[in-house]
Amino acid sequence: MRNIQPSMNVAKQRRKLDTLIDNAPDDNHQGYLEGVKALFEAELVAGRPTPASQFIPAYWEEFDL
Repeated sequence: MRNIQPSMNVAKQRRKLDTLIDNAPDDNHQGYLEGVKALFEAELVAGRPTPASQFIPAYWEEFDL
């Protein structure tokens, strides 16, 4: 089930992703996280505001974090 939150603080959610991108240990992590942020943004455009926390676990899983 999707976790759509119409009243979420979008700027705060973007900052979470931007912080991860800025602190990524290397280009592979950074590139993956930029893709995660693109998915986040696509959900916003589609009218399905979804918290960053719904996307970040995929990053953790991909890099065994």
